[in-house]
Amino acid sequence: MPRCNVKRTVLFLLVIGFTCFVIHSCRSSDWLTHDPWKLKEKEVKLVIPLRQIPNNQSFHLKPAIKFSHPNILTLNQGNPSLIHQLHFQNSTFICKNGGILTVKSGGRLGNLMGEYATLWALAKRDGFFPVLQQRTYITLTKYFLDTSIPVITNLNCSLKWNSMNLHVYNNLHKEERIKIAEEGIFIDGYPTSVSLFHRHRKDIVKEFRFKKHYVERAQAELHRLRENRQDVVFVGVHVRRTDYSQFLQGRFQAQLVGETYFTRAMNYFRKKFPSSLFVVASDDMDWCRSHLKPQNNDIVYAGNRNIESPAEDMALLVACNHSIISYGNFGFWSAYLSGGEVILAGNISRMPTELQHSIRSANISHWQFFPGF
Repeated sequence: MPRCNVKRTVLFLLVIGFTCFVIHSCRSSDWLTHDPWKLKEKEVKLVIPLRQIPNNQSFHLKPAIKFSHPNILTLNQGNPSLIHQLHFQNSTFICKNGGILTVKSGGRLGNLMGEYATLWALAKRDGFFPVLQQRTYITLTKYFLDTSIPVITNLNCSLKWNSMNLHVYNNLHKEERIKIAEEGIFIDGYPTSVSLFHRHRKDIVKEFRFKKHYVERAQAELHRLRENRQDVVFVGVHVRRTDYSQFLQGRFQAQLVGETYFTRAMNYFRKKFPSSLFVVASDDMDWCRSHLKPQNNDIVYAGNRNIESPAEDMALLVACNHSIISYGNFGFWSAYLSGGEVILAGNISRMPTELQHSIRSANISHWQFFPGF
């Protein structure tokens, strides 16, 4: 072969190799699309390393931590406190027989429910064994019957916990997930993927059945509120305010929706169901009484704003026929468990919140976004 042809062949192979490398790098990067409604699950860094595990999120001990790799949290394998047996559905889980998956216990009731549902759906999709953080387990079993995912109290082996956010996890190839899951995968952030768990809606709703006294209290309250009205259609209204204002402004340069949005949403139901009765729950009931204007006495301010028992307000909203919500996980779960038609605020910022994007991606029937302003 002439020398010039050899040089051309080598040059051609180098160009092809470099092109393949660039394509692979782009596909594996956590790049976000410019279309705001086609965002990835979480607009966060590739991996959020676990610097420490707060006491209320511990694995029943304060673990010895060392970082052999910036993205991997290693629990001291010599600690005998980790050597236990984990019993689940009359079977004993052996770590090496399959992958194990858990999620961060972050936020309040609505966040914990979203994290639980996402963990349930991920384990179902990927065939891994799910376990809960102690804080999540205690909170959810306080309010709900028969949650099926066990707590992480008892593991019969030591694990390295590979910490990553939901988007990074979903971008792993199946073979990579299986290999890493043998050492334990810890999904960080506040993972709530409506588009993932909505395909299992019937099962997820069963996971969040309120205990008997919450259901009975909600039914009794609705019976009291209807008074002498006939054929009442209850519309639960959740108004999230207070600390959410700072979150929206800092994260999305957005502001809280106001009277205009809620009036527009209530007028929709007033026209469709003339016997509507709007049951309002909020973390700022004074604002609601000042700004939400009733027609023919069709608004009742029933929320108790009891932070110590948020399930009371949620159970009341879930007992309603339809829902109006603003934003946030608490309002989402109130509407999602209730069923019926749901109106929620849209176009409140240039970029949608992660939850708004996930709800849109799920394409839930009878859910519609109304302009927030």
